[in-house]
Amino acid sequence: MTRTHVPILDLHLVCAEKGFDISLWRDVALTDLYVGDEVVITHLRPCILSNGRGKFHSSAYTTVKIAEGQVQDTEAQIIGVSEINDTCHFLTSDSVVYVIPQYIFHGKVDDLISRLPMRLTLKHINRRVLQIQSVKE
Repeated sequence: MTRTHVPILDLHLVCAEKGFDISLWRDVALTDLYVGDEVVITHLRPCILSNGRGKFHSSAYTTVKIAEGQVQDTEAQIIGVSEINDTCHFLTSDSVVYVIPQYIFHGKVDDLISRLPMRLTLKHINRRVLQIQSVKE
C-alpha cells in the first residue's frame, strides 16, 4: 500500500426543511457540484461524531447524480462578477449566482467589472451558463 492523498468533499445538503452533513471520499469527492444543484446521492453510511452530532460518509458504492433540468433563457441584471477556479461567476440583482465556464468566457474579469451593471440574456441549465447574449435596450 502506498501513501497518497485522498480527496474529501464536505457538504451540507438541505432536503425539505432538514440539513444533513456529508463527507464524500475518493472518486465521488471529485464531482463538480455548485450551490443550488439538485443532487441524488446513494449508499451513504451514517456516523456519530465525538460531539454527538450525526454525519453521513460515502462508501465504495456511493454515487452522485446531478439532476439536469431543461435549458432555460433568463434575462438578468448583472451587478457583480468574480473569478473562481477558472470560471466566472455572475451575481444578479435578485441574488442568484450563474456559473460561466472558461470555454464560454475567457477574457479579463476586470473588463466585465468596468461595464457593471449590465443586462444580459443567459441560456443555462441549473444556473450553468451555455450562452450569453446582450439585451438591446
